This record gives sequence, structure tokens and C-alpha cells, in this order.
Amino acid sequence: ATKTPGAPSEVYDDFPVQVAQSHYSANGRASYTPEEAWGDFTWVASGATDSAAAGTALGTGVKTKNGTLGFDAQGGRLLTVGEQALDAGKKVGLVTTVPFNHATPAGFIAHNASRNDYHGLATEMIDSGVDVLIGGGHPNYTDANTSRASHFGSGSWISQADFERVTQGKTPFSYIESKADFEKVAAGENVPDKLFGLARVAETFQYSRPGVQNKTVAPWTDPVNADVPSLATSAQAALNVLEKDEDGFFLMVEGGAVDWAGHANQTTRIVEEQLAFNDSVEAVTDWVEANSNWDETLVVVTADHETGYLAG
Repeated sequence: ATKTPGAPSEVYDDFPVQVAQSHYSANGRASYTPEEAWGDFTWVASGATDSAAAGTALGTGVKTKNGTLGFDAQGGRLLTVGEQALDAGKKVGLVTTVPFNHATPAGFIAHNASRNDYHGLATEMIDSGVDVLIGGGHPNYTDANTSRASHFGSGSWISQADFERVTQGKTPFSYIESKADFEKVAAGENVPDKLFGLARVAETFQYSRPGVQNKTVAPWTDPVNADVPSLATSAQAALNVLEKDEDGFFLMVEGGAVDWAGHANQTTRIVEEQLAFNDSVEAVTDWVEANSNWDETLVVVTADHETGYLAG
């Protein structure tokens, strides 16, 4: 589509409801004070939330402490929107461009006092009853999308036992990992009832690929990971699985690595990641207009928090 300078360019720019929301955590600051935020450059950065607290807030409606998933600040177990959807007989999908069990997707279904218990989170998410899990965290691949010896030790995202049961058909999920297989499901070919898609990267779909230290080049200058699906393709694949349920579904799609790029002040890849996310929003809205309607389907586009102080 033709872009007009100064005019809204993303589909969500024209959404009819647009609001702002504070995102401090329960152990961050007590409130948002505009005068403080605009008067002191460091004020917003102090007491900031993390993805676990923010993901929990989005996934449950309750603020919690940084580092905590699915429990309130007093340790009480919270009911997630994913659990509520499953209880209502709906399908549930969680899609991200970072490890599938990272804090944000986990916040919509899991419960753990530590966001860093990745093996525990993987087990819980696999056994949670959700219908789609898509993300990175492959033990047999590097961030360059090249094969490596299996890594299940410190710093790994999934245990050997969980990886083997997912890949060997010992769970309800159909398992895919190649870009071609993601694209087939996205095109509506042999769509399974449940899908586990583990992209062939150690962590992120594209952000951590070689050249991440190149902060002054134009976006997409560094060659992309060729055998990795886009976020838009992943979202479309998830939708094709979830739409099989006539009772409806809940889907969370995260462009997760824009956060990683923000942490590193890697502006080039912030742009790449944001554009990839925008494409996924277009894929979702296209699905709504082709297969549903805006009276029965709600799409919320939001950020769980800011990273890198671009707001400054």
C-alpha cells in the first residue's frame, strides 16, 4: 500500500478505541505521575516493570511483583485468560518470536514464582491444555539458524524429556520446526488440531542472528535466518488451527524481540522487529475481515512495557 508521509501507516492507527495505560508493577512505583515523568528524565526508568509482571497483568488483570508469573504480589494463584478460555470450551494459542516459554507468553497460561524457571514453565505450558505453542528455544540450533549439538544444560529453554516427548508424538501436539512446514499450515494444508511449532533458532527468530553488533546499518542489511518463519506466518498458522473450534478462541501474538533490541539500544533491529510485528497485526486483521467480523472478534494491540527509553 502507498504510504503518505505524516499520515497513519499501520492498520492499528485507525482502530476506533485508543487508550493509554500505566504499566508499573506491584513492587515498582505506586502510581504514574505525569509531572514527574515529564520533569525528570530518569523517573520513568526507575521502578520499571519487567515482562513477567507485565505479562501477568495483561494475562490476569492483576498487577504483581517483577519476576513473578501467575501469582499476585501476596503469592495468591491467579486465573489466567488462557485458563478462562479453556474453561469456556475455547481454543488457546500463544505465539512469540522469542523462546515459547518466555515471560510474556507464559503470563497468559502459566504459574511460577520465578520467570527464570524455563524448564518448569515449558512443562506447565506443554501440559496446560493450550492448542498452539509457537516460538524459539530450539536445543539443536544456534541463533544463526545452524545446527549444533543438543543443549539441555544451564541456559537452555526446554528439558530433554520435554523436547523428546513433544518431538516423538507423546503429547497431543503435532510438531513442526521447518519454515516450509510453518508455511504449509499457514496456507491451510493439513492443519492439525493442536500445534507445537519450535522454530530452528536457539532464542530469537531474527534479532540475535549474526550482525547483531552492527548498530549503524540499515534494517535487513544483515542476511536473515532463511529457514525461520515470519511472525505473520506463525500467526496465520495459529489462526488456522484455532478457527477449527466453533466456540471461538483466544490468541496471543508477541513480537518479543523488539524488547531484546531495546535492551541493547540496537535501533536497526528495533525497526526490523517492529515491522515484523506490524505485519503480524495485518495478518490478524486480514483474517478477521475474511473469516469473521468486528462484531464477534476483538483485537487488542498493545505493548507490555517500553524498553530502551525510546519514550524519552
